Amino acid sequence: VRQEQITKELLDIVGGAAALEG
Repeated sequence: VRQEQITKELLDIVGGAAALEG
């Protein structure tokens, strides 16, 4: 697994969590 892919997925998760929190 490439580091770039991991970072992108982490950003997607964090972004989704932030969106849910508002």
